[in-house]
Amino acid sequence: MRVIDILNKLEEGGHLTSLYQAGVINLKAFSQRDIYLRWQTLKASLRFSQDNAGAVRKVAEEMEVSVPSVYRAIAGMEKAAA
Repeated sequence: MRVIDILNKLEEGGHLTSLYQAGVINLKAFSQRDIYLRWQTLKASLRFSQDNAGAVRKVAEEMEVSVPSVYRAIAGMEKAAA
């Protein structure tokens, strides 16, 4: 199971925000999830379906983060959980 799948299950159950507020999930994980979800949305669009680099740049611009940060978020969310 990937990290993003675990975070999405927590969100579906209404637990993600509570765990963040309790300090169990840090801001980095919470932010990376938002970046990853936006990237997935753009990749699903016709404009960016074949342009991963363009989707990454667009997410970086929209979310005011660096391009390397977007790539790290994608890699982190797609990593298999131990």
